[in-house]
Amino acid sequence: MIVIAEVDQQVALRIAEDLRRLIAAQSFSRDLRITISAGVARRELGESMDELLRRADEALYRAKRGGRNREELAAHLDD
Repeated sequence: MIVIAEVDQQVALRIAEDLRRLIAAQSFSRDLRITISAGVARRELGESMDELLRRADEALYRAKRGGRNREELAAHLDD
């Protein structure tokens, strides 16, 4: 899932956290629990959409490696 919003990075992180918590709280059946991990990135000046998506994807995989069911901020271009 990709969510694009014109908000600052901290607000985007809170949105991702709220979505993650709402989904995790749903009970679809006794045997099925769904969770999500999220990578949050803020588009930087002069950054292409491909680069933005690459950084968000890297953050997503850091969240998954960090234990899943969590969100991670993307590194800045100069990091």
